[in-house]
Amino acid sequence: MRSALGIALMVFFLFWHMSFPAASLSLPSSYGEDHKAVLSVRLLAGVHPAQLQLQETIASVQAVVGKEHRRPSEETVSRAWDVVLARMDIEGMARRILWRHWVRLSENERGRFRAIFADFMRRVFAKYIDFVKGAEIAYRHVAAYGAEAVVSIAVTPSGQFTQEIEIYLHRVHDSWMIYDVGAGGITLVRVYRSQLTTILEQGSFDALLAEIEKKAKN
Repeated sequence: MRSALGIALMVFFLFWHMSFPAASLSLPSSYGEDHKAVLSVRLLAGVHPAQLQLQETIASVQAVVGKEHRRPSEETVSRAWDVVLARMDIEGMARRILWRHWVRLSENERGRFRAIFADFMRRVFAKYIDFVKGAEIAYRHVAAYGAEAVVSIAVTPSGQFTQEIEIYLHRVHDSWMIYDVGAGGITLVRVYRSQLTTILEQGSFDALLAEIEKKAKN
């Protein structure tokens, strides 16, 4: 299957192309609790709804972006991002990233973090939209446990090497929403948690937001 834009690759780029100066890559020992629901999974032979919805979203993005070689317009990028954003659980991602700090934040602070973090991802999405435009995506298998699912895919950007990626989704009402992405034993939430909580613990909440905004503009 050829895709003009792969959600998985876009989110994958978010943590490979971001590093914050105050960050260390030491991981919280309890991180594994985030994914304990999908550690004891069953592989599914049929097509799981999580994969179907992910494929539908990617197809929708492809329809928006089109197949032309020229750089998509800002309007096209914005429309494509809206499609991607509709499949992402920003709230769940933010909560997992900030981990124990999340419960200490006010509703106003949570809203500010969600907005700035979503804007950061949108900017990275726009930056790499050309790079993944001709990527090939092969769906490997789905592992599911109750309301949790992991869709394993192989992404091959045009002229590049193939990267195995795991997309973590959970069911929210009738929709399957992305809350994490992994590759090579590393996940987006794990990396961001290590980096951003380090900044938060060494500085302040405002310093954290300022660092994300700074990185988003680079």
